[in-house]
Amino acid sequence: MVGVLLVLLGWSPGVPAMATPDPAPLHVRVYVDRGFDRRTIDRSLDAAHGLLASAGIDLAWRLCEPASLCDPPQPPREVAVILSGRPPTTQVRNCGRTAIGTRPGDATVLISVRCVADMAARLAALRHGLEHPLLMRAAYDDLLGAVEAHELGHVLGLRHGAGLMRASLCPNDIVELRLGLLTFSRAQSARMRTLLTTPVADELAARVP
Repeated sequence: MVGVLLVLLGWSPGVPAMATPDPAPLHVRVYVDRGFDRRTIDRSLDAAHGLLASAGIDLAWRLCEPASLCDPPQPPREVAVILSGRPPTTQVRNCGRTAIGTRPGDATVLISVRCVADMAARLAALRHGLEHPLLMRAAYDDLLGAVEAHELGHVLGLRHGAGLMRASLCPNDIVELRLGLLTFSRAQSARMRTLLTTPVADELAARVP
């Protein structure tokens, strides 16, 4: 009876259990403009952590308040994430932008928190919000976390594509996000983990599609 139970549980004597690979670490330092609710920022980073964790990425961040707290940066793979209070600087309303330097591991992410907050407010005000209550949520911490995870996906070699790497999110995507269904694909997850486990000297080559 015990043997049957062990078989049903997927275990048999003499066969080692499948080991789950350790998550690949991604270190970021976060700079935040004044005027934002600290709880919203913390919850957004927690949301980004969860989205990346589902892809096998362990997001570790330090909040640079004041900015001098993070001087000097911790090389070689600590990404700078700037959460800005300014609106997008381009005509296309992309809430996030990523700049990847010429040196391996050198990247900066700029996210307009105002842009994300405006997006959440517009969704909550639309008529179709009455059709799905998840679109009526005025809080935007989860949406900000999705933008953070999306831009960090670019840092880790991803281009726009399916799932969380869509170029723009429609209302249905927001519903999927809030249901926990909007994630990175298996291929995207594998690519990010590969880049993080590649020696720094080879990182630029790993970015080539």
